[in-house]
Amino acid sequence: MGRAELAEHVISEITAGMTAQGYSVSEPLDNQPSAEPGVRVPSWRTLWFTHAERGIQGRTTAAVSAIVAASQQTGGVRIEGYAYLLSQALEEVLRGVPDTALDSSYRPGNTYAQRNYVDMAGFGSLENPPKSDLTFHIVALGVGDGVERFMDGTRRGVVDFFAERDSLMKLVDLALRERAQDRGWPAPSRFRGVVVLCLLEGRVDDAVGLMDRYLSWEKYKRSDSRDRVVAFDSVLCERFPDYALARSNRVE
Repeated sequence: MGRAELAEHVISEITAGMTAQGYSVSEPLDNQPSAEPGVRVPSWRTLWFTHAERGIQGRTTAAVSAIVAASQQTGGVRIEGYAYLLSQALEEVLRGVPDTALDSSYRPGNTYAQRNYVDMAGFGSLENPPKSDLTFHIVALGVGDGVERFMDGTRRGVVDFFAERDSLMKLVDLALRERAQDRGWPAPSRFRGVVVLCLLEGRVDDAVGLMDRYLSWEKYKRSDSRDRVVAFDSVLCERFPDYALARSNRVE
């Protein structure tokens, strides 16, 4: 079995395993191609799955992506896994927010920074202890336990990831908490996403409280800055009158 056939076999196994867990096959949710473009035999493909019973019903989407790629290390294929909490409602709001009010990953030409991201984690960061670049390998048919280890990750760390994010209150608690992959800093995109979700749900006090805490910091992650946060705050004041009123009352 060649590597292309092995990759097809792995994709079939992952798809069967995910659907057995209640996931549905999805189109790409990151506006990226699902396979290496411009080649007859792609060296990588990305699979997307969503789970209707996880996340916040009607507001967020729980998704898992699997990248199945050629492995130069083994000559077989490798798998990378990611868990995402996404929101179309968030994306609709952030489309009107300039890049300068978001963290610096949102810059012209960077198509990987998507405005629908609430939170995400690689499977490695969900391990205990976290592993920054966890990959799963299949050397040949029947050689390598990559598919089994990927599926094990979906049954353990990924389940916990979504359970910890299945209500807005839980997201508020997580908004300014550090992430393993961010080396001691909360994720600027998660903070902004949770603030917007609070406003969409009418929880103005929670949004204002998060903004007050974040603006009080002396230092930010390298991709963020006080100027960017102030700009984001200003945009929200223009977009949400109740938020603007509450923020003005706090300032006074």
